[in-house]
Amino acid sequence: MVKGHAICFAFLSVAFFHSGAQASNQPVITNPTQSISLDDLFEFTDPDHCDWGKQVDRLIDSLWVYEDDNPAFNKLDVPRQFRSAFGIPKVTTNADGSVVVFPLTGTLGDLRVTTFESFAPVGGDPPSLHLTFEGNKQIVRQKLEKLGISVNVNGHSIVDGDIYSYHTYITANDKIPTHTDLICLLV
Repeated sequence: MVKGHAICFAFLSVAFFHSGAQASNQPVITNPTQSISLDDLFEFTDPDHCDWGKQVDRLIDSLWVYEDDNPAFNKLDVPRQFRSAFGIPKVTTNADGSVVVFPLTGTLGDLRVTTFESFAPVGGDPPSLHLTFEGNKQIVRQKLEKLGISVNVNGHSIVDGDIYSYHTYITANDKIPTHTDLICLLV
């Protein structure tokens, strides 16, 4: 896997999957029971390059298994101290890949996190990850910047690397207009 599991593939691909049936391979996690700080779970080692920390690497590594480059939901290996924040996942699959969406009850800084989502494309490329926050785009952008996650006033920032460009987006959530999504893309 790519270090930090930088987000790849467009958010539009992820949005297509939101309405699927519940996963058949459920982790030992129930409905979210308490709002807890998720700062140590969803940390970045380098936010400008969409490089998540070790805890997120562990989550992503546990989520997906591949057979002949086709992703299948596996499980979510959540550290014990964060398990009560995660709800039961919904998994959807189509010809492009699979998406898993977990309801969340927790905070990142002082932002309320409402979902954790990952898209695994057919072909074996690294899976994506994005978080949904309560709040409009402007408020979320300001609060993310306090956490060291920079996006410009348009909700989009680009850092050019040697091989890839790293795009960090915040965008209004398609389903809940009062919520904002954080998406990182590696292109």
